[in-house]
Amino acid sequence: MKQKITIPENVKQEILAINPEILQAHGVISLAGDKKSYVCTICGNGEGTDGTGITPNLIDGIWKWHCFKCGDSFNNISILALFYNLDKQSDFIEICRRACDDFGIFFPTSKITEIKTPKTISETTLIQNDILEAQKHIADLPLDKRRGLSLETLKKFGCGYLENWTAPKARLAGFKPTPTPRIIAPAGKGYLARLTVPLETFANADDKEYIKEKPHAGNKEPFGLDFITEDTKFLIITEGEFDAMSIAQA
Repeated sequence: MKQKITIPENVKQEILAINPEILQAHGVISLAGDKKSYVCTICGNGEGTDGTGITPNLIDGIWKWHCFKCGDSFNNISILALFYNLDKQSDFIEICRRACDDFGIFFPTSKITEIKTPKTISETTLIQNDILEAQKHIADLPLDKRRGLSLETLKKFGCGYLENWTAPKARLAGFKPTPTPRIIAPAGKGYLARLTVPLETFANADDKEYIKEKPHAGNKEPFGLDFITEDTKFLIITEGEFDAMSIAQA
């Protein structure tokens, strides 16, 4: 598992409390022309022989900076990010590490385990994955379970076979019904999952809810439309996909 580096809050506080005079001595900031205030690291306000820049305020142990010319407010970490040419957000740990090295602050890093959140997967993706996986195993479909269809016909219509199929909705819901052997026949945006063993074989609660589920496109995209060509002379309407394949094969 990935390890994420974090730093104690007191280290951040020490960096935010670094005195402006110390920052100036290290070349991080510059005195303004009036020799009393500091040049704004954002817009350069205070440059020049008599320029007046920013006068930071120490509030609750943290130096606060505000430029009345550009309107920006920032803190020591913001200033150091510019000085190190790093991004305050994505390079925050590195900014703190360098600041500790430069200003003699103890940097006791700690590591915490970063738990990866499982990526959510849509039902559409599960359906497409089922179809692709089934197509790899079409030759594994027992001959007596092919409903009179040849392997050539099954392949022509993109069919496949899953020995241990479970309904996509069951998987998304976290249920674990008994896996069933199915012929998978793509149909529109879904597929028909034809059971190859007697239905009464399965009887537990999850099975009863999901055993008949067949992720299907309904009548929006009739099966076999992909095989209609410009020279098609007539259509035969059948009750289901397997009837359509049987007629095509005949």
